[in-house]
Amino acid sequence: VFYLWKTLLPLRLLPLYELPFPFNPLSSLFVLSGMAVLVISAVLWKLRRRLPAGLAVWVCYGLTLAPVLGIFQFGTQLAADRYSYLSCLGWALLAGAALAAGLRKAGPLARKLLLAGAAVIVLALSVLTRRQAAVWHDPESLWRYTLSLEPGNLVAHNNLGLTLVERGDWDKGTALYRAALELRPYYTPTRNNLGVALAGRGLTEAAIEQYRLALALEPGYADAHYNLGNALSSQGKLTEAAAQYREALKLSPRHPQANCSLGNILNRQDRYAEAAPYFRAVLKYAPAHAQALCGLGNALYLQGQAGDAVSLYRRALQARPDYAEAGFNLGTALAGQGLWEEAAAELRSVLKTAPAHTDAMVNLGNVLLMQGRKHEAAEQYRAALRVDGNKADARKNLAIILASMKEPEGPAPLHESAPFKAGR
Repeated sequence: VFYLWKTLLPLRLLPLYELPFPFNPLSSLFVLSGMAVLVISAVLWKLRRRLPAGLAVWVCYGLTLAPVLGIFQFGTQLAADRYSYLSCLGWALLAGAALAAGLRKAGPLARKLLLAGAAVIVLALSVLTRRQAAVWHDPESLWRYTLSLEPGNLVAHNNLGLTLVERGDWDKGTALYRAALELRPYYTPTRNNLGVALAGRGLTEAAIEQYRLALALEPGYADAHYNLGNALSSQGKLTEAAAQYREALKLSPRHPQANCSLGNILNRQDRYAEAAPYFRAVLKYAPAHAQALCGLGNALYLQGQAGDAVSLYRRALQARPDYAEAGFNLGTALAGQGLWEEAAAELRSVLKTAPAHTDAMVNLGNVLLMQGRKHEAAEQYRAALRVDGNKADARKNLAIILASMKEPEGPAPLHESAPFKAGR
């Protein structure tokens, strides 16, 4: 009944229509709709000999809609306009046939009136279509429009908040999440999203509280476990973070971010052989996943397999040319192989993408120094200190250069005193 009504009068269309909360299948909305279906079915069955097309279209309509009628309910939506596109083609065909029959039987004046009426209907629908297409131009337009028609729409609050957070507008996004939770405090996706927004503003403890609330409501929520792991990792609680990533992977073994994050923690704990399988698990299904390629490269490099690591870093950069960490690690690995020119080129490329990458500055300085280019090396160390005045390795290496410049020219003994810093 809903889809038929929206087809006849396509007004106040929304991207989704929320399931009433609390849901009562015996409410008047559903009871009257059920009665209408029975009445229409009985009438069309009665007229099946005089109007067989009506019954045929009704049956096709019901069969086409059956999979999306919500008999087995998923998510928060009761209905969605797009579900009517295929099912209502039969009614359009029936209307066209009725118009054709009318034109055959009508006189000249009636025929003109019928054609004019049909033209007005098509023109009106065209205008409405153009207006509705503008609503779907982008996510922000879509969800703002939804809230203008339904200020209490929970999903619209949540999704508009998500759109604003992704754009970097943390405060407005957070406010929308809180408004959604006022409508329904137990909606776990919004709890999780609010945690992400709070973490993005640096409010890690508040974010952890939201993730734990989401998991109390829905213990099988893999993304909440993953985000909680991120928050704990940012606090240096690596063992607790790893436990959360493992929980996420129990629920969603292919979760790429959880696999990569757990692998990165194991790399940081010098457990490289244990880390590698988690990156390989991602690459099995996503061979061009840049983060997994870089993480696996780190695990192999730190086990002494520099050649394989270099290949993986290059693949990561092919997938994401602006991936600064992959470029930094590639430059570092090339330097470790004594390929100074290639290493310098990669590190300079990193600094174009990430001009404040102080580790790249220091390693580039080290490469230049190993080539005997002390003045250029010193400038890289000075650049690192301008960004971070507490950069100890830059200060130490610069001091060594300045001391060596007071002595006869020769290579400074830097390689042993300040080794290249490898990425994790």
